[in-house]
Amino acid sequence: MLAQPDATMQVYPNPANDFAVVALNLVKESQIAMKLIDVSGKTLAVKNYGSMSGMMNIELNTATLQSGVYIVELTVDNDKLVKRLVVE
Repeated sequence: MLAQPDATMQVYPNPANDFAVVALNLVKESQIAMKLIDVSGKTLAVKNYGSMSGMMNIELNTATLQSGVYIVELTVDNDKLVKRLVVE
């Protein structure tokens, strides 16, 4: 039987225009940090949210981003969750 992950992440709307929401569901209290990375691998933004638990919605302002594909990388304690985000 597979172990349940300590966190799940969704990104919506995807594709996004002016904003996107990163929805987190954390099974236990965890240290959270998020990076926004462009397709060339350049880190555009980093934010450390400290200790969080439960269900969270983090809003990303995408209005200033050029149209394209980005990577949302969430670090939950020592685990990484990665989702692709398309900005129109």
